[in-house]
Amino acid sequence: MISVALALLIARSSLLAASAQENALEQLKAEGELPAEIAPATGTAAVVLPYIPRDDSPGEKERAQVRADDIRMLSAKAFDLSIPAPVMPVQATFGTFSLSPGRTCATPWAPPQFCQIAGPKEWTPQEIDLFSPVFSGLVNDPRLTAFFQKVNRNGYTTIFRYTQRAEFDVDSGQWQAKMNSAWYDSFDKSINMTDRLFMSKRTHIRTTGMTHDMADLGLLHELAHIFDGDEQDLPDTSILPEFLQLTGFNLGSDGEWSLVGVDAKELGEMKDWYYSQFTIAATMPEGPERAAFVTSINERVNGYAQKLGFPSLYSMLGGPSEAFAEFVAYTFYEPELMRLTNPNVSAWIEKSVFK
Repeated sequence: MISVALALLIARSSLLAASAQENALEQLKAEGELPAEIAPATGTAAVVLPYIPRDDSPGEKERAQVRADDIRMLSAKAFDLSIPAPVMPVQATFGTFSLSPGRTCATPWAPPQFCQIAGPKEWTPQEIDLFSPVFSGLVNDPRLTAFFQKVNRNGYTTIFRYTQRAEFDVDSGQWQAKMNSAWYDSFDKSINMTDRLFMSKRTHIRTTGMTHDMADLGLLHELAHIFDGDEQDLPDTSILPEFLQLTGFNLGSDGEWSLVGVDAKELGEMKDWYYSQFTIAATMPEGPERAAFVTSINERVNGYAQKLGFPSLYSMLGGPSEAFAEFVAYTFYEPELMRLTNPNVSAWIEKSVFK
């Protein structure tokens, strides 16, 4: 997304006692978060159970809510974990990662609406050639050795190709198209790329002062989300107290994240303008004119964010998870820009992630 991370799928739940899991599930039912008849979803390799907060910290509260949303997705049969997803052929490999066509609905692991919206497709030879230097550069960079070890340990090794993102809305019970260039999927254990990412890559969209394509940052952003989560119920990197303090994220009583010292009204107006401009950009044909228009949008919104210590406007809009992914991508690709923008967070990322 780039998008808000889906909940973790866990194969082991030894940290939670069975009785505590059952109590948490009953509480979700009583609060109206789940239908009364729903039971924990199970599959051949995964169990999704309520997450019990270990304390009252913002991170623990968010993990519990995200897990509740995960169970609601499964209760609505958005995915069926008991049915294997179709195995897709490998078109190319880079280190431990493989490129494959998007998953079809050849097996009923997902409803037909998913494939109708997502539009699974093959990687073209031109697309593989376009991204080969990016993939190879990341997996072979010694600064990212431990980074990729954790990404692979969390079970992510495949990058699928789709026309656009299809996201299940738990409130409406419907699949919806989203404008993401890429996203990671915790149900499918994959990274997924859409046409929008290639549009950015081919037109070399950059922000003033940057040396790398936005598409390159987008790939590392998704990998950072996978690094951020853990294969067991350990605190995500993005909700560690030190990162929250350095960035100023605060979780309110309403469950929403806010930024200390940032004018919420001004941020909201900038967000509205940003989305309105990208709606216009989505109607423009690919080419130099569209590239220049999108670059001008990025220059304005990211210039605003960088004055406040964030790499991009997007890093301010999606809570600490999106901020962490953006800080990782920008610190890796644009280290000098990030040392000027926020030296404290940049140093923390260098220490905590690039080791």
